[in-house]
Amino acid sequence: MTERSHQLWASQVIQGATFADWQALYDALHQRRDFLNTTLPCASLDNQPPLIAYPQALHSGRPYRLEWEADLLDISRIETYLGQGRWFRRVADNGIISLGGTIYYVGTGWKQQQIEITFDPDTHQFLCFDAAAQLLKTFPLKGVLVESLMGEVLPLVHFPVFQMALPFTWEEQSLIRLYEIAK
Repeated sequence: MTERSHQLWASQVIQGATFADWQALYDALHQRRDFLNTTLPCASLDNQPPLIAYPQALHSGRPYRLEWEADLLDISRIETYLGQGRWFRRVADNGIISLGGTIYYVGTGWKQQQIEITFDPDTHQFLCFDAAAQLLKTFPLKGVLVESLMGEVLPLVHFPVFQMALPFTWEEQSLIRLYEIAK
């Protein structure tokens, strides 16, 4: 989605254009974003612009700060969602199955057999059953950790910010004022 968005902005706003300064570029991007969200009809939304069809999408209801995102990612919600599923897999000759691109070893004793897999959110385990509904094996969910889903966030927090946080404290307001004076 991000790459497609960048292509859209490049082709609709930036290509072939020149801007006197950063503010002029910002204004052009802002104007095009407003047009796409509030004026241009979208066939998938019954020919309504996105924010007309879903006005609640204008704001998430909370401010965005990268350093807060890891705390907001709730793995138990993912596990609850997985607990609603049932998957069927044929065990390969080497005893493995694949779930969501992740390899799990069931065992060669069940090679070429179809098994049913469910997930138990309470134990955080996948459960494998044979055709007679007998439990064959359990194994933990792999790769569903905050770090693996989001990547390493801490180094990114130290990059320059392009959207300053609101100054809620006197110290933050003082820093902003010092920055403005130093310019």
